[in-house]
Amino acid sequence: MVTDLVELVRSLEREDGLVPAEELLQAAAGLPDRKAAWEAERREFLLKEVFWKAGAREAEYLAYRYRKEAVFGEDGALLNGEELVLKAKEELPEFFARRQPRLTGVRPQEGKSSGYAKQSLEGMSYAERAELFSRDKELYRRLRGF
Repeated sequence: MVTDLVELVRSLEREDGLVPAEELLQAAAGLPDRKAAWEAERREFLLKEVFWKAGAREAEYLAYRYRKEAVFGEDGALLNGEELVLKAKEELPEFFARRQPRLTGVRPQEGKSSGYAKQSLEGMSYAERAELFSRDKELYRRLRGF
């Protein structure tokens, strides 16, 4: 921004080193408004943050897509962020992580058998199989099918 202003002034400079005030004011009116640019960037960041916190994979794209529907308060806060997230989850569910199903049951390291008959190795945990092998190798081999 500062370099743009310096280049602008140098382009308007006359041979004697002076810059006409009228031309400088006209040219400065064509420069982008810093406050408006900052506010637009801030709003875009707030939208990205809402989608990012909701677990979206492409928060930048979603912020771009729903920027026209976003409503901001006078203080600059995003008012309808939750609504936009819900709408995006409905319209574009592939952008959000799916929840992992919760598995129930016994973990192998817990060593609980599932209640099968003792004549079957399928119903024994690893610890029970190891104990059977150390206690009665012949029975273990028969159950194993050897």
